[in-house]
Amino acid sequence: MFKLFSAGWAADVSGRDEPHHGGGRSPPPPAIAAIAFLSRGSLKLRLRLFTALNLLPAIATSSLPNNSSFLHTTVNSRHTPLSAARLSLRKSAIVLKSGTRCQPPHLDINLGFTLQHARRTHAVYGNARKHSPRDCTRCVQLQTDIHRSVVCILIGFALCFLLFACGVNRQAGNEDELIIGVRADDYVVEPLKSKLGMYPLNVQICEPLVRITPDYGIEPLLATRWERHGNTWRFFLRPNVVFSNGQPLRSEAVKYTFARLVKGDRAGIYQHTYLGENSVSVVDELTVDITPERPNQHLLEQIGHANYSIIAPDTEPAALPVGTGPFKLVEYRRGEWLKTERNELYWGEGPGLQRLTFRFLPDDTTRVLALQAGEAGMILDVPREQAATLRAQAGTYVIEAPVGRVAAIFLNTHGKAPYDLLANRNLRRAIGSSIDRRTLIEKVWEGNGELIATIGPRAMLGDYAGLVQGFVFDKEQATHLLAQEGWLPGTDGVRVRNGRRLTLTMIAWPEFDTATLEFIQAQLATIGIELRIVRSPDSASYQARIEAGEFDLDLEAPNQNDGNPMFLPALRFYSKSSGKTVRHFAPGGRFDAIIEAGLETDQRNETMRRSAEAQRLLVDEEAITIPLAGLKRIYAMRVDLRGFTPHPSLLNQRWHTITIQR
Repeated sequence: MFKLFSAGWAADVSGRDEPHHGGGRSPPPPAIAAIAFLSRGSLKLRLRLFTALNLLPAIATSSLPNNSSFLHTTVNSRHTPLSAARLSLRKSAIVLKSGTRCQPPHLDINLGFTLQHARRTHAVYGNARKHSPRDCTRCVQLQTDIHRSVVCILIGFALCFLLFACGVNRQAGNEDELIIGVRADDYVVEPLKSKLGMYPLNVQICEPLVRITPDYGIEPLLATRWERHGNTWRFFLRPNVVFSNGQPLRSEAVKYTFARLVKGDRAGIYQHTYLGENSVSVVDELTVDITPERPNQHLLEQIGHANYSIIAPDTEPAALPVGTGPFKLVEYRRGEWLKTERNELYWGEGPGLQRLTFRFLPDDTTRVLALQAGEAGMILDVPREQAATLRAQAGTYVIEAPVGRVAAIFLNTHGKAPYDLLANRNLRRAIGSSIDRRTLIEKVWEGNGELIATIGPRAMLGDYAGLVQGFVFDKEQATHLLAQEGWLPGTDGVRVRNGRRLTLTMIAWPEFDTATLEFIQAQLATIGIELRIVRSPDSASYQARIEAGEFDLDLEAPNQNDGNPMFLPALRFYSKSSGKTVRHFAPGGRFDAIIEAGLETDQRNETMRRSAEAQRLLVDEEAITIPLAGLKRIYAMRVDLRGFTPHPSLLNQRWHTITIQR
């Protein structure tokens, strides 16, 4: 079996990855590489081949002189079962001249990014600031014991690539097909609870009654109009609409959909609408009344969420989602892909493409390589630190969505030992004052973010967004607050009080890169807080830890996915919410009163004001949440794609408008 040996690892064309310990193996000639390539033209092998080509510049850097007095870098591989196609190189250790050891940010496969990462490392780690990015780059070297056989192997693959480039750099699909690389597959496939094709990735198989516009307004979709009578909302359905299986859209479908949602997740998101199993009543074939079990002034803004998409009666999305959308499901293979094709029965303007395939590629590097190798025509969630490089790449177009979510640190104020320190408000305020958010955005994220003080998009608060001031970077104030609470510097710089070290634990959504986590870690270290980072390999392990309360700080980036200004404050912090993590953050008391006032009013301006008041309490007064930056979701795609307009909420993204330029 042919193997590609490179920098301490071996990639087997059968898909297995195993350590390469060197010694005695002679490399196969380029002809064997060509045979392997021809015999196995899978995405996995194509990405590995493309990765090998990108490593060629790295071999040249191995001739750089060793300068371990300033910086010593070793390179190893990191493989996870989530993506056998990934060859992920990381700088495993940086030892600076001062002797400080730290874990630097991810080293991209294309080592043309080296200067970029030198700049990021230079910005993040203060004790390296006296060296220029050019010096950092010149001093970075790959592991010096790489065998000469590596060069032969890579040259062989390069020749193979040139000979068979048409097989690798093919377009992703044809003129009527597009492959989109997305993050991990987080669909639930349990009956009653499944929202396959709807949440957390909405591929437009099913549609809700109303649509959320890019400015978070409401416009008709399956309902052409609506009326409100007290606590009852009457919706008039669009005539002449059929599901992809030929069934006509009738009021019974709305009743069936909402009853299924309530049965499947009574304690989940649906309780925020206060819907019950009997909340929907049929007036006639195209008219339906929806009456929440308790007064709800914001039902119209809430049901634009993809979770409320209408499905055909007597169908189960866990088996096959049947909706009225512009696409219909062709095949779903868990963890690999979801394939759709044009719904020829669609009531509206049909899709510009015949087929749309979403490939699940959890690893950021793998998605980027898939785009560069032509195996995907578009990718979601471009790593912020690679956006500039992709923008400069010929044949690639990068576009950002408006801010629809905010990266923020949630602080566990109700933790049990050893996660009980953040019950102290001054300690929480010290953490908020110690983080230089501008440097995080400009240096670590390459400018891909916006300073923000709120926990959601400012657009949701209108003129009241200014009520929330946010945190000002002030180390002196942070150290004063810690000293005031009796936390004094220890012999190693970590503060101590009554014999207890000031050590905190941070968890984070898996999407956040190492550089971001270590930037926060380094910032807290400057004021004497030792931060322990616990990485979660996937959403399930992260969710288990946060539900158990085994953390002090939680780094998230929640999205505003409906049109209700109270959505995020009520969802995450309202003590009467039945969410599984609310108990760690809920301030209760006055905050709950503000939330309830905002939910009860039917005046949107008043709702905005109440939401701003609630966020001011969370951020400015109690320091339960530390907003870091407004995030713009970044997409990269082939330059021949047309008609794509990014929505601030991914759940409300429209894919059917995309076409390929002929």
